[in-house]
Amino acid sequence: MSKTATRTMTSCSACGSPKFNRTRILEHEDTVLGYPVMLHDGVDLIDCLNCDHIAIFIPDMPGLIATVAASRLMMGEKLNGRELQLIRKSTGLKAVDLAQKLDVTPETVSRWENNKEPMRHEAERSLRLKVLNILSTRTHVFREDYEALIALDINPIRPGKWPLMHFHRVKVRDVDKRNVEPQWETALAA
Repeated sequence: MSKTATRTMTSCSACGSPKFNRTRILEHEDTVLGYPVMLHDGVDLIDCLNCDHIAIFIPDMPGLIATVAASRLMMGEKLNGRELQLIRKSTGLKAVDLAQKLDVTPETVSRWENNKEPMRHEAERSLRLKVLNILSTRTHVFREDYEALIALDINPIRPGKWPLMHFHRVKVRDVDKRNVEPQWETALAA
């Protein structure tokens, strides 16, 4: 496969032809925010009929990134600096904005993100809750998720290799229950 496309495809990115086949892929393994993911029944293979260019199309990439970030926040392993930085960026916050939300200095956030200073448990729990709240505008988060996060025991021991996380597309009604929009959701491991 040559590329991953994240916008709606109207023409081939290689030759510009509007003629292509779209085939749904039942399982697609990829990496999002540095984590191994398996995407179930939500990814298309795009095959240009003119030049044989092949691309993978992942719909709603910002929604997938938000869902992966929210899933990582729900895991009990302590966040490292790189994860914190990627998760912060998935919210669209600058380090100075995150620092303000957490009532710490921007220098403190920088030290956390560069692994110069470990984040205290209370600060990490607060960060996880506030970031999950921000991500809830891009992925659905349930009241039970907040309750589970409050009760989460953050473990300082991290796995050598992250387990494969599974996600699939589901149709979710918007707040006023008029529109049904497909969104990414965490799936149980197969």
